[in-house]
Amino acid sequence: SSHAAMAQAGLHPLLDLASRLGEAQEYAVSTLHKLASSGDETALKALSSSGEATGLLVEHLSGSPEEQRTAVLSLRQLCKQPDAQQAIVSAGGVASLVSVAQGERTDDAAKQNAAFALASLALSPHSEAVAGSGAVGVFIDACGLGNADLTRTAAASLEKLVEHRPGRGALLKGGVGPCVGLLSEKDEAVQLSAVRVLQQLAEDGEGQAAVGGASAAAPLVALAEASGDAQIPAAATAILCSLTQADAQIPALIAAGTARPLVAQLRSGSAARQEEAAAALQKLTTPQQARPSSAAKRITTAATALAVRRDSGTDQAPPSRSAAAGHWRRSSLVASAQAAAIAHAAVPKKGRGSPKKGEVSDLSGEVAVLAAGGVGPLVERLRDGSQRTQAHA
Repeated sequence: SSHAAMAQAGLHPLLDLASRLGEAQEYAVSTLHKLASSGDETALKALSSSGEATGLLVEHLSGSPEEQRTAVLSLRQLCKQPDAQQAIVSAGGVASLVSVAQGERTDDAAKQNAAFALASLALSPHSEAVAGSGAVGVFIDACGLGNADLTRTAAASLEKLVEHRPGRGALLKGGVGPCVGLLSEKDEAVQLSAVRVLQQLAEDGEGQAAVGGASAAAPLVALAEASGDAQIPAAATAILCSLTQADAQIPALIAAGTARPLVAQLRSGSAARQEEAAAALQKLTTPQQARPSSAAKRITTAATALAVRRDSGTDQAPPSRSAAAGHWRRSSLVASAQAAAIAHAAVPKKGRGSPKKGEVSDLSGEVAVLAAGGVGPLVERLRDGSQRTQAHA
């Protein structure tokens, strides 16, 4: 093409003209932008192999608003070339792109192009440099610009940046809430990136407090119980398991229905997932801020013993398949009766007052696990689970 021929034969003369003043410079720079935005692979490769040409485009990010708009469009295309990526990073282009994306005078089109360019740079081997540049804020803002493709790209970029300490720190400082908001997006690719970001953040106490404090429990439960990409429910359930390690999050987790996906994972997950679910259920049923009373403990002990005896088959075994079905139906009724009895026991008696805001009633976690059908899977894991799973169960 004409662009390819010009890039191959005339790049050096153009750069020479660009170093001059006046109309010659304007013509040369305009031609460089046309080559960069043409989409022609040959032209893009020729430009990317020239550090001088790339550096010139980066310089224009500090120019007038019109120069910035033209430069970010050119760099968005050029960033797709590995050689150009290195040249842009070396020329200080990451910080300049962040500055343009966050500029008060920058229009939405230029912000989007800057975010797309940064997303290309966020891949290895430049992800750490981008993570420490303030790009996390750019990607968070980009998710609110109403461009579905950009939202998907920005969410995927956050997934890369959270792997690095600067990116993780920036997300904990101001990105957790927006990432929780992305859980409600209809695009499964966005949901998957968001849960992966939150999963990494929730690996320690600071992250658990931040994720739980952003009201993540309810949307995580919704995703954990959703159909579609199996990776999303698995990651959402893993986050819920992590959040149970933070005692302050237990009330919100119980209220959100966390017991249901945990019981489901205990029932049919892999051995490692079953152990993870059993540990989380143990935390869910023994919140630090709501230890059961002695009377409640006696009810729990008796109810659990009865459920285990029924569900483990230590009573006389039914002689036939139909009898076995009746046996398990009776076990289900027993569990329902236990839940009702424990729920009644957990209601504050007259004169004792109601639980304070943010607290949970005695045994509310146990009631939630019973209501989620947790007794049967717990008994099954007592039979065949690993040593740790059996201990948690």
